Amino acid sequence: MFIYYLKNCGLYFTTNTDGILVDGLFEKYKNFDGLSDKMIQEILSKNPPFDTLHATLFTHNHPDHYNKELLEQCPFTRSDDFYKLSSFEIAHLPSPADKTTHYVFFLTIEQTTIFISGDANPVQCYRRLSKLDLPKVDYTFVNPFFLKVKPGKQFLNLLNAKQNFIYHLPTNPDDDIFGYY
Repeated sequence: MFIYYLKNCGLYFTTNTDGILVDGLFEKYKNFDGLSDKMIQEILSKNPPFDTLHATLFTHNHPDHYNKELLEQCPFTRSDDFYKLSSFEIAHLPSPADKTTHYVFFLTIEQTTIFISGDANPVQCYRRLSKLDLPKVDYTFVNPFFLKVKPGKQFLNLLNAKQNFIYHLPTNPDDDIFGYY
């Protein structure tokens, strides 16, 4: 399996035959960049590595994660037989957006399990998920707040992944209005 980081929370997981895009069709929103026109064209034209694209997932419907118009243009054959997904509704990070329905994912492809936080509130992840029998996680992709609050760090310790990746940082640190960096 190969993992491509697009921007924001955009990830593309691909095998030799199948691919899944997670939060990977989005536009500029507040201090987060959108996909470049070139990247959008690569995805919509199914140019490599997107030639294996068969599924899309979205943690929530904010513009920096999801674009309905791009999704409607996306030429993929829907298939879910190459991955296993467990999802849990977890509150969005506190803000005016905290009323948005938001999910975290445990995505398994080729015996590798990845935890994907999107904009999940790390305190809620720890409180709700630490009591469950969670799958063994190989990698995590989490927003910066998982390292800013004790419950977020505790949750990452609980998952005990081989490697944690911090994502959803503004491309330009000068645009960091939320103190992510």
